[in-house]
Order: sequence, then C-alpha cells, then structure tokens
Amino acid sequence: MLLDTVADLLGLRLAGASLSVEEARARLGGRARGLHHLGMLAVDHWFAGDGFWSGVGVGPGVGFAGSLAEHAGWYRGFLGRR
Repeated sequence: MLLDTVADLLGLRLAGASLSVEEARARLGGRARGLHHLGMLAVDHWFAGDGFWSGVGVGPGVGFAGSLAEHAGWYRGFLGRR
C-alpha cells in the first residue's frame, strides 16, 4: 500500500488501525470529496503518457518508488526524523 511504503521509508508510524478500502468508503458516508481522495489513493490509475514523454523529449524517470527512495533523506530531515 502506498501509505505503508512511504511510512516505512521515512521511519514513520501510521496512526490507528488499518482499514480496508470498503471500510474506509463506508466511513466516508457518501461524502464526494473524501471518496475522490480515497479513490486516488486506493485505486490503481494508469495513464497513457507515451505521447507526452516523446513530445517533451525526455523519459519518465525511475517512477515513484525509485524517486521516493532517492529523496527519502530530505523528507526525513524535513520531518525532523534523521
């Protein structure tokens, strides 16, 4: 899960018990904004970016996991957790 990956890499503890997506959706009680944010975090989103990357003349880079790992030290320092 995305938040678990970020928390582990930055040495953070997530507050509270884990919830399934269904439990989180039920707790949101139909609030559109919350459901949108949950969907952005909990559902895989795939976008066709080939046209964009060829248009700007560079590659997409190493991706989320590689980029986060590369910059984790900065985030730890920013959060005061060295």
